[in-house]
Amino acid sequence: MKDKIVKLADGMEYCIVEEVINNNRKFCLAYEIDTKEDVVYNRFSILEEKLLNGNVVLDGVDGNERLEIAELLIEAIRNNIKESN
Repeated sequence: MKDKIVKLADGMEYCIVEEVINNNRKFCLAYEIDTKEDVVYNRFSILEEKLLNGNVVLDGVDGNERLEIAELLIEAIRNNIKESN
């Protein structure tokens, strides 16, 4: 889903910036947007991609796991910056 815009069931829209896989689970860093108003908000979220009844859903990540996943996402972004230079 990287570089994609996703709209959740609650109407929130996110642009997926980066993805990582950790322990066979997929996580992403996303920022909130509003395509109708053409607005980008300065609100980032760490989300887990899951399959629920055959549909892809995104759930928030909390607690200590959030910090661990944040570090993995930051490392992935650093690697992308190095590759582009």
